Amino acid sequence: SDRRQAPPDASVTALRQVPGGRSPIMHRVGEGGMASVYYELQVSLDSPVVIKVLHPHLAREHEMRERFRREAESAAQLMHPHICKIIDFGMVDDHVYLVMPYLARGTLSDRIGGHRSLSPETTASVAAQVATGLDYAHLRRLVHRDLKPGHTPLHADGNARVTALGMRTGTCLSRG
Repeated sequence: SDRRQAPPDASVTALRQVPGGRSPIMHRVGEGGMASVYYELQVSLDSPVVIKVLHPHLAREHEMRERFRREAESAAQLMHPHICKIIDFGMVDDHVYLVMPYLARGTLSDRIGGHRSLSPETTASVAAQVATGLDYAHLRRLVHRDLKPGHTPLHADGNARVTALGMRTGTCLSRG
């Protein structure tokens, strides 16, 4: 059969033109309803990262770009061992992205899928880690809008991190 090479990914092409350049080592590792996720070896720091890029049809909407930016700014202020840190945020034409550390152990969803269940000890440990991360965010008036195993990456140390992408400023929480 006639195999044709797929055209280059438009988001990767655009991100490589960011001032200062991005690493040539980039490839897609996942996709969700709002964004695509790419792996990159950040050459200047010799560190692997993931770049979450808002889908272009959403990035063209001013309101979505601003919401993504506000969420990135709010989440970047969170410093907690069970919340995935945001390293960078940017916009290039219709490409809006943020950068986070690459966590090589996959997600909680990957782990559950491979085993169909987790031991009671692992389940309790992950639940406690996620709960402490969420509590920290809630005390800072941030609420998570889409918590699920696929949004809970695992660090090399085996501990869970909550991705900050699904967070927004909460209006219903009080410190009472």
